[in-house]
Amino acid sequence: MVFIVSLAALLVPAYAGRMELRGVWVSSVYNLDYPSSASLSPSQLAAEADKIVSAARENGMNAVFLQVRPCADALYPSAVFPRSRFIADNGFDALQYFIAAAHDSGIELHAWINPYRITVGRSFASLDEALAALPDGHPARLQPECAVLYDGNLYFDPGMPASRELIIAGVTEILENYDVDGIHFDDYFYPGTDFDDGASFALYGQDHNDLGDYRRECVNALIREVYTCVKLRKPAADFGVSPFGIWANASQEPRGSRTAGLQAYHSHYADALTWIREGVVDYLAPQLYWHIGSSEADFAELADWWSRAVSGSGVKLYIGMAAYRSAEATEGIWYGADELCRQLELTAMYPEICGAIFFRHGSIEGNSALKEAISARMNAEKERFLMRFADIGQGLELISPVASCRAAAGESIELECRAAADASVTVLWRGQRIAAARSIDGRVRTELFSASPGDYGPPVFISERGGVIFIDIPAINLEFTDTVNPVSITSIFENDENGAHTVTFMTEPCGVRAELHENLLHLTFSPCRTAVLFESDFFSNMELSREDGRITYHFLLPEKASAYDYGLEWLDDRVILHISKADR
Repeated sequence: MVFIVSLAALLVPAYAGRMELRGVWVSSVYNLDYPSSASLSPSQLAAEADKIVSAARENGMNAVFLQVRPCADALYPSAVFPRSRFIADNGFDALQYFIAAAHDSGIELHAWINPYRITVGRSFASLDEALAALPDGHPARLQPECAVLYDGNLYFDPGMPASRELIIAGVTEILENYDVDGIHFDDYFYPGTDFDDGASFALYGQDHNDLGDYRRECVNALIREVYTCVKLRKPAADFGVSPFGIWANASQEPRGSRTAGLQAYHSHYADALTWIREGVVDYLAPQLYWHIGSSEADFAELADWWSRAVSGSGVKLYIGMAAYRSAEATEGIWYGADELCRQLELTAMYPEICGAIFFRHGSIEGNSALKEAISARMNAEKERFLMRFADIGQGLELISPVASCRAAAGESIELECRAAADASVTVLWRGQRIAAARSIDGRVRTELFSASPGDYGPPVFISERGGVIFIDIPAINLEFTDTVNPVSITSIFENDENGAHTVTFMTEPCGVRAELHENLLHLTFSPCRTAVLFESDFFSNMELSREDGRITYHFLLPEKASAYDYGLEWLDDRVILHISKADR
């Protein structure tokens, strides 16, 4: 059996196959990232949101994790929680605005929630004092039995069913009213081992002899219910958690990592291994905020441990990266961007690691050297396409590993893998299933065809690492993209006898919108099933033709065309044609 996958078919917008996630956390607590002040006007709030989204795009990010509920509050109009004290109560819907701005730029927007935290940065002396300081109608004031004072601040008691119901109500509200790409929890679960939950344990802990097991099961129950809520109301949205980077130390838990730091399993009562086993999260993003070689917690050890933890589970793994450490360092290991770059190189070796999330926006934007390094790396990552051959229940072994090869136009590259007879084999791209096949006599053959016709076929480098086949396509193919700096595409404007010029886009869009802003034309491809639309004052006499699954646009360029530079950019689910005044 020969299983054929056209490489050209893989180079399609993100809605057909998800690219590696490149995300950034945007913190609202203490007004760290957004908004910069609790007194901004609606126009100022909108401007700051635009600036953050623009920076994310410039830095090569395809996902923003916006902290929309830093405590039991909201940056959006909510019937469940009061307006956050970190944003002005002027009616501005920050969540809705961010979603629109992000999606217009081809960026996902995930709603980041702190589930149990009610207050932060306070020093209340008693529970009554803390409850009295909350706004009228606050859910914790209405259900005081759910609130516990810990270290001067209020938390919802995870053991109270009413606490879970309230958190679920807040998640439901977001999913039903906003087109978010996901719901995201961070590492704030139980704030400490001396949390005063004796009342809930007495009421609901009869089946648990161990307080730790009871607390972990309380958190597990919330995770299960949130996952179910997300999948029932918005199946395409992701639900994920960013736990503390150490699940447990091997010195205390045999399944733990070779580390010696705080343990999420014992201190936060967050049991990520159970969530993986039960499949109640779409992804995990552990916060690996240590350097490579750390005696307390070696980044390399933890990257390996988490990769093995999710292997074969279907749960995606993103790595939480400590951009803030490099931004704040004035000397030592974290100074500059070298440590982060080393970490990104290391994680690229693991097929289970599907991306990275950087903490946080302000850290990147506040350090020019760090921003430059992250931007260069993340934009370069857009050029890499990943195909993974995975045998369900059996690992595939490459018969003849191909270190590298060059694909001439029209030729194919053949890869051959060994699997158990009649095994079910799945072909994944960026962690997303795109095709399936069965092995015949223990072998699966796959042919990859050159993506580009004519003389534009780029070299294709194939390497096998850890059971994953990486197909690296250098950004020299002028027909689609240069993701770092737009390249001139005047060479593929082909003249014919009547003076028309032709541009071929290597994708199969079904909707196009062009917007001309001063001297910059945005040609946006959208995932729809309607007729192709085209509107522009720059081009005239546009014609459209289809052949062999390609769509070709024929433009008659105006006389002033030579005064402009042209560049193509591939941005996840869209191709953008940039036209700007030539600097000659």
